[in-house]
Amino acid sequence: MEKKMLDGKILYLANEANNWEDCSPVGCGNLAAMLYGHIGHERVQFNEEFIWAGGPQENPKRLRECMDHLLEMIKRGEMSEANDWAEENMKDCFMEIGSYETAGDLCFDIHGDDPKFEDYRREIDLTDGVAYVTYKLDGVNYRRELIASYPDNVIAFRMTADKPGSISFKAHFERDRDNFERSVCENIYTLVGETQTGGHVFEVKLGFYPEGGCLGMSKEEIVLEGADACTVYITIETKGSSRRRTPDIAKLAARGYEDIKRVSVADHAALMNRSDITILGDDDAKQYPTSERLERLREGKNDNGMATLYFNFGKYLMLGSSRPGTLPGNLQGKWCTHVYAPWNSDYHTNINLQMNYWPVETANISECALPLFDYMDNFLLEPGKKTAEECYHCRGTVVHHVSDVYGMTAPVACILGLWPLGGAWLCFNMWEHYLFTLDKDYLKNIAYPYIHESVRFCLDYMFEDENGMLLTGPSNSPENCYIYNGKSARLCLSPTMDTEVISGLLEFYIEAEQILGLDSELAAEAKAALPKLPPLKIGSDGRLMEWMEEYEEEEPGHRHISHAFALYPGWGITYDKTPELFAAVKKSIEARLACGGAHTGWSAAWVLNFYAHILDGKGAGEMLNKLFTKSTNTNLLDEHPPFQIDGNFGGTAAIAEMVLQSRDGIVRLLPAIPENWKNGSFRGLCVRGGYEADAEWTDGKIVSFTIRSTVGSGKLHVFAGNKEYDIELAKGESATVNI
Repeated sequence: MEKKMLDGKILYLANEANNWEDCSPVGCGNLAAMLYGHIGHERVQFNEEFIWAGGPQENPKRLRECMDHLLEMIKRGEMSEANDWAEENMKDCFMEIGSYETAGDLCFDIHGDDPKFEDYRREIDLTDGVAYVTYKLDGVNYRRELIASYPDNVIAFRMTADKPGSISFKAHFERDRDNFERSVCENIYTLVGETQTGGHVFEVKLGFYPEGGCLGMSKEEIVLEGADACTVYITIETKGSSRRRTPDIAKLAARGYEDIKRVSVADHAALMNRSDITILGDDDAKQYPTSERLERLREGKNDNGMATLYFNFGKYLMLGSSRPGTLPGNLQGKWCTHVYAPWNSDYHTNINLQMNYWPVETANISECALPLFDYMDNFLLEPGKKTAEECYHCRGTVVHHVSDVYGMTAPVACILGLWPLGGAWLCFNMWEHYLFTLDKDYLKNIAYPYIHESVRFCLDYMFEDENGMLLTGPSNSPENCYIYNGKSARLCLSPTMDTEVISGLLEFYIEAEQILGLDSELAAEAKAALPKLPPLKIGSDGRLMEWMEEYEEEEPGHRHISHAFALYPGWGITYDKTPELFAAVKKSIEARLACGGAHTGWSAAWVLNFYAHILDGKGAGEMLNKLFTKSTNTNLLDEHPPFQIDGNFGGTAAIAEMVLQSRDGIVRLLPAIPENWKNGSFRGLCVRGGYEADAEWTDGKIVSFTIRSTVGSGKLHVFAGNKEYDIELAKGESATVNI
């Protein structure tokens, strides 16, 4: 344990969780659970990915007519009037979606109120995927474990003690707005309920398997007395929706917990161990629980190891919320304690869903992105075609800023939903997966169909103005407003982000066609459209403009910095190819921060990635510290607030980007490390083009690095501090450089 802790592989939580946001999470993609760790009154909360209210909906009938009217108003410069008209006349055009829901809580009364315990520890073994609690009470050592097994599709909770006959409890099930039918058969307690809307039926089965003792079960309560140990197996199925087979609990129990745990640990550890980042220094800090480590950071103390721990925790959360054959992670991954969750715990496609998957490629767990692509192809593509046709009279497919598990692609909630490039942005995630893996079968069969249809929509959605430029509209810069004639306005033509997204999309679509040996008419349309897109503009204050016109910002410290998209995760702005735009976007970021920006967890994580790509190690270090001290719970879950998992994944990606960046055959080692990251190493991080990289540094300078080809071949130009190296590899070869 000590070695794992020093390596940042153990999340040490120490205290019982008073709030759900401080619990110990486990997950296996479709199932997730939280362990509170209370001695006297334990609680296990659990989820299944399809317990989601609502259902399929028809597109608003008037949206096309309204969009035409709005477009004409905006063309005439009636910006604020267009906003007012939309607010007053389009209420029936904005859809509402249902919420992702908790399955419920299994509650245990074990030792009663205020037991006098000793040696309490609450920890998560990030490598093995096991959350556990240990303590001593009346001379007896107790242990509780919680796992979520991907191979066996089950949550398992086990209680043991080193004195026979010490495991006793009373247990019951709780859920807000409880509407369950309960039944008991032998060792299995079954609950059947429905979502709050939509009538989607889900079934929870709780299997109680004690070793020794006396077990009594009724619909109201489960009572165990005097057992040596007890394992509870939890399966959850949403009828007609769940995509993975629900196992037979009795057969699992016959195998036994230790075998189920062994298989689960092997599966989880194999993925966790593919990559590693270790930042050395401040070893004494690692003895403290995370709550104290975070407080020490707030006091100005140094703790390099938090970056290591946070990176590992991000990978851990990804394995818990997105595995092949499951849905992609939503705003809360797969962890949700609510029946009506904040923002419905849905899929926000104006950054949040995309950010969830930023770390998977570099961190060498690329298969975790497959649920996202499956969701795009099988949940969004066809509904998006219908929305594009019915609401815009456009070819192709479209997704606005919010979606769900029922194929929502139309505008949702209010006029900020009138941003139709969520699907186009998602295509960047698809393209990145190809750049890292060079998997042509994936490109042809999975990525290309969705990218092709997104390009079709964008080309039809744009219109040519009197100067021959192709513009989007009505649109908005995601969730931001500007001042026009003294009034707030949101709708506009061709905000900067629209141009950045569409230009990138068209560019890699053309490249994809070349790779696949295609020569479609659509590619010719894309080539013709590219030079007609509006140029990015620099304002009179030297900042990159967010809109086509130099409007005053209503909220100068807004959480979204959408016009910096081309810096990251896009690639249209770089310090060497577009130096003027690079300087301008840097000023934009600095101005946003000076006015209080990055005040949510995910926004801080995005800015952290910006700093990495500005190649500003000092700024990156300061923003990472802000993420830790302002937007992180004691269990390291990100705070929007409330809990939102995208900040975790954005921060994980940024830590990787601080030590390794790659693009177009160029590899940069340590491009943006803080001064206090003097010594460290990384292993197994992925490089675009089908490579992996390891490196070690001392006193801030690379002392050795290795590049391995997995599927790639060709030349790489490596920047290692002030030295440069040209490396040429065939598929399967590697090269090590000692400096």
